[in-house]
Amino acid sequence: MSKSAYIDIDVSQLERVQLQLSQFDPQLRRELNKRLRKAADVVRAEASATVRSRATTHSRSSRRTASSYRVQVRAKGIRVIGSTPGAAILEFAGKASGEGRTARGRTLIRTLNERYGQPGRVLWAAFDRHKEQVEADVREAVAWAEEQIQRVVDGKY
Repeated sequence: MSKSAYIDIDVSQLERVQLQLSQFDPQLRRELNKRLRKAADVVRAEASATVRSRATTHSRSSRRTASSYRVQVRAKGIRVIGSTPGAAILEFAGKASGEGRTARGRTLIRTLNERYGQPGRVLWAAFDRHKEQVEADVREAVAWAEEQIQRVVDGKY
């Protein structure tokens, strides 16, 4: 099993826009990346809050899982990642077979399903709830970047 759970949000032409911004002004690229991270931050924040609010033990492991969610801007888009094994287990346990191989595994999956829902429990569920907002914010950030590139090309920057 993977040691992390993640969701990728593809952004059309992002790599091209980032390259152009880097050539004109690296600060503009940093600003675009900041805007993109902010667009996906609603998913990260909800994933963290879900783990914090539904974990019954609030153990060190639960706190680590809740605080492990991060937003990364990559060449082709944005990745929201839960970087602990606990995040991967929480997100995907039971996805392949629907039930565990052992009694302990079946109990774990049943408990996770009751507390968090079906596999795709945290990150995917958060993204599904905020998909339209995230996509609109990403489109707005890319449009802003394209405007900045055009201003530089037109000599208005």
